[in-house]
Amino acid sequence: RGTGGRRRGGNCSMDGSPSRKTATMNFNGGTLEFVNSAAEVASGSKTPRFNGSDTPSWTNVTLNVLEGGLTINNNGCASYLHQSLRSGCANDGGLTVTGGNTFYAWGVSTYTGGTRIQGRVWYAIQQDGNLGAAPDEPTDNIFFDSNSAVFHFDRDCDVHSNRNVRIADGVTMQIGTQTGRV
Repeated sequence: RGTGGRRRGGNCSMDGSPSRKTATMNFNGGTLEFVNSAAEVASGSKTPRFNGSDTPSWTNVTLNVLEGGLTINNNGCASYLHQSLRSGCANDGGLTVTGGNTFYAWGVSTYTGGTRIQGRVWYAIQQDGNLGAAPDEPTDNIFFDSNSAVFHFDRDCDVHSNRNVRIADGVTMQIGTQTGRV
């Protein structure tokens, strides 16, 4: 538990029996950075994944987002976050995704600080819960801070009506969709 640190890694895994693996990771202003090169990903030799409910060995791992928030830098690689991001405090700092390429957010998360998409990121979701907890009342909750960001629905889904989308001045946002609605 620290502030402003950086955790770098490709695939994150733990050894041992799945029933014995437990961990809590607290993110408070730090960066989770994937280090796989684009060439490794393109060749199929590595795909950055931070697995959750689809991998039994991670079912007892809790990821908390604290006041400083969490930044994920996928470092130009398509990356996957299957694990849920939990709100670890009353006013967490939310999630920022940067680094280019595609970021797949598939865990049902409860962080409340909103979702920021920066840089050339294609942000893919399967359901509203991939964006953290829906606000109780209409508020800015999804932020596009730089050009070339894409918000994409991998499945048919709707985004909660209390989530306002905030697009920074001079930024063009694209919504790629199956049949999702914002």
